[in-house]
Amino acid sequence: MSRLNVYQSKYSSLQGADLTTLTNDHLARGLYITAHDFSDDKDHVLVGYAEVQITLMPRAEVVSAQVAALRKQIEDEKLRSGMRLLELDRQINSLLCIEGAASEVKA
Repeated sequence: MSRLNVYQSKYSSLQGADLTTLTNDHLARGLYITAHDFSDDKDHVLVGYAEVQITLMPRAEVVSAQVAALRKQIEDEKLRSGMRLLELDRQINSLLCIEGAASEVKA
């Protein structure tokens, strides 16, 4: 297990008395948990410590999740570039319409 510092920001909406009545989930959202030492920081107050244990997924699952994330990025990029291509086509058509209208006026 690894020991981390738990800080409360002076800008936090949590009050000192709240810290003893909230669930761990609420505390984790309202506090700053880090391995860094902010004891010299005037904006944070050390309020406790957290014991953390990290369990990594099997390598095959990690690779599978990373591949899935990259495939999602590919799909997102295809969608964005497709929308950008449509916008460029619209701009070209607008220019051609303007040019066509201008040549009709000159004729």
